[in-house]
Amino acid sequence: MGEIAKYLEWCKTAIANIRGNNILRAVIGNSACDLDSAASAVSFGYYLHKTSETDNAKTIPVLNINKEDYPLKTEVKHLFDKYGISSSFLHFKDDINLIDYKEKGKLEVVLVDRNTLSEDEIPLKPCITYIVDHHRKQWVDDERVKTKIEKVGSCSTLIAELILNSSITIDKHLAEMLYTTIILDTINLSKEADIVTEKDKIILNQLERKYLPNIDHTEIFNEYFKAKTDVSSLTLVEILRKDVKIINDANIKIGISSIPLPLLTFFNKDNVFGELREFSKLFSLNLVVIMVLFVTEDNTTKREIAVYSENNKIKEEVRNRNIAPPIVRVYSRGYY
Repeated sequence: MGEIAKYLEWCKTAIANIRGNNILRAVIGNSACDLDSAASAVSFGYYLHKTSETDNAKTIPVLNINKEDYPLKTEVKHLFDKYGISSSFLHFKDDINLIDYKEKGKLEVVLVDRNTLSEDEIPLKPCITYIVDHHRKQWVDDERVKTKIEKVGSCSTLIAELILNSSITIDKHLAEMLYTTIILDTINLSKEADIVTEKDKIILNQLERKYLPNIDHTEIFNEYFKAKTDVSSLTLVEILRKDVKIINDANIKIGISSIPLPLLTFFNKDNVFGELREFSKLFSLNLVVIMVLFVTEDNTTKREIAVYSENNKIKEEVRNRNIAPPIVRVYSRGYY
């Protein structure tokens, strides 16, 4: 059993024994719970556990999805299965009542792979103590909160940097987890995708030299890209739910879904508009944005985007805006 599996096994016991002056330190990624978000929660949880062993906090990574949605995260499940980590080792957001811990004065929150809170998480804001993220900074500085927010290709790059610069040692499983996530996030260091930064490359090189001398990054990318794009067992609604972020903008509720299928393939599926209506209803959405980033057979990176709405006013407003990605289509009741 690897160090990460042992740590997650310890977490199951630790959370059941939070009493006296002990508190729960929950490490939580974003609601999309893609590989970077999940791996960041687990790896940074392990880092804090190892570097804060003398304090009274029990550091537990929490995957920011309900347990029933775990099978939708195909690349996340593939990685954890590979290292012998079943879902029974993991904590999901519906496993732990964080508000209850907060009200008892027994909660710290650490955010990874994001620096904002969803509307239902606002009550947790006073409990935030640490943020590590690679997205655009939206967090307003607070002297109570330690932050490491830097625009790189993957949040796992920043966590790997902290680990590599610390005194703790990690095993091959954790090194591979970090390495794999950076490779997948940067589309295998693709120049066309324009995601990878110099720091990503430096951290990958350090992981290779110290822990993974024989690793093949293209082989790793192909393995996990295949796992991520294998949606053969999922319905269209599940494909849309697989990697979705919900935002509210000027009283319009928007669902942004990243899907692993070219738009032509997606919209040629049976009952696609019925499934889009069901997805919109599920989250009470006014607008659905479908984003695609995929690699063709000749290793060319392609981006596509489509927007869907049942509301004609919203549809026309989007159609009239100057949006300029490679493909923009506005769908409403079969019209585009």
